[in-house]
Amino acid sequence: MLAYPDTSKQMIVMSYASDVGWGLVISQVKQWNPDTQIHEQDNELLVCMGGSFSGSALNWSVIEKESFPIVHACERLENLLLRPHGFKLYCDHRNIVYLFAPGKELKKHVRGKLLRWSTKLLEYRWGGKPLPTARIHSAKRVIRHKRKRSDAGKTIGDSSNMVAPLRPLDQDGFVWHTMDEISTLQAQYKVPQVCNPQK
Repeated sequence: MLAYPDTSKQMIVMSYASDVGWGLVISQVKQWNPDTQIHEQDNELLVCMGGSFSGSALNWSVIEKESFPIVHACERLENLLLRPHGFKLYCDHRNIVYLFAPGKELKKHVRGKLLRWSTKLLEYRWGGKPLPTARIHSAKRVIRHKRKRSDAGKTIGDSSNMVAPLRPLDQDGFVWHTMDEISTLQAQYKVPQVCNPQK
């Protein structure tokens, strides 16, 4: 928490998602002016969150990736977002209105996921508005910062040739370690004082 939440102020949620990550910024505005652009309002920053999509989430559709930060905010920040006046949601996805009312053009399992996610939003008072990507500066910065930290020191190659084994124990060359090998390896490291049962 970077500022103290005030229920008399207008709560703002800005979300952004890319192919590899997501960002979320929650702020509050004391003197809300509906005629003024969101980036020109006097925002008090409350929470910044972000993360990288990994595993099967990397293969999600655009609509799933755009929906995820919104649902994540509702799950993790319920204490901030459940308020009498609700919150205003801003993202760069033009079809924000349709994110939680998916049509038949989406695959059945994607529709099911979005409908399950939409039930989490039913308990909140909120209004959504799409913004151009350029206006979601703060949420985009969260993604870039996360990516820089996680990519530091890594070499990223072509992952299309990598095959993740489903059953590593069945691979050729897999060998179970003996108890002597395990004991020798463990003896190379000291037990922390707080974990040492002899003392």
